Amino acid sequence: MRTDRQIREQITGLRRELRERKAGKIGTQRPRGATFRGEHEYLVGILAHTRRRLEIFRAAGGEADWIDESDPNSVEEIRPAMCQGCAETHPVGWSNDEAHWHHACTLRKKCDSLACALYVCVMWHTLFGHKRVIRSDRRERAEQKSVSIRTDGVNAGALGDACAKYGKDSEGSA
Repeated sequence: MRTDRQIREQITGLRRELRERKAGKIGTQRPRGATFRGEHEYLVGILAHTRRRLEIFRAAGGEADWIDESDPNSVEEIRPAMCQGCAETHPVGWSNDEAHWHHACTLRKKCDSLACALYVCVMWHTLFGHKRVIRSDRRERAEQKSVSIRTDGVNAGALGDACAKYGKDSEGSA
């Protein structure tokens, strides 16, 4: 059986270790690269995410060159990629204003693996990637729960125009 003094010394030692960890002296080294859960990959760090976005951009038919691999903003587009979300493919550039990396993973925590990724235009990602339009397979469940269509930040006229472009009515059915 330990005495009160031994327990207080142990608590003092643990508090000291906690302060050192918070100060970044010991045990805070994060793993570089990625962690895996089955076939799903979770990346660590902005450089790893930039590298993966470049792979996704190239898989979508685009071509880009990363000039300085220590700077994630130094990617230069050579040829645009094709949107992988729209029914009619169209070119999209590297810039975040033109295209987004969509995590098409069915898991609750979206993984970063190349197999679960799509390179899509901003309009598609806003409407379908963020569930702002109810898709036809979810319509019955939504009507049962009496859920209305969420159009946060989307102009209703623009919503109708965008849906007409993709061959859908404003409620998401074909």
